[in-house]
Amino acid sequence: MAVETADDRLILLSTDDFGVTATVTPSGGASSNIKVIFDNEYIEADIGYAGVQSTQPKFLARSADITSLTEGDTAVINSTTYYIQTIQQDGTGMSEVFLRVAS
Repeated sequence: MAVETADDRLILLSTDDFGVTATVTPSGGASSNIKVIFDNEYIEADIGYAGVQSTQPKFLARSADITSLTEGDTAVINSTTYYIQTIQQDGTGMSEVFLRVAS
């Protein structure tokens, strides 16, 4: 059985298909451009007697491309600046990065 490589994972993020380019900047570091799949999913949170409606911006990236990022760093996607909230590695070399809009 073949093992998926970093190059294989990069094909998944191709800007010819669903991927976009994100400019990520770690605190005190230099910015870099990486390929991601961006999603701004609509969500509704139930808080008891009422629901709160919102969106949850996030992106999927190769874990190797975001090793220097932590909570509070920034990502610019489609001309919008976001702060990184949480990074969840999935154990396959990919990570889901949850964002909030910079205000």
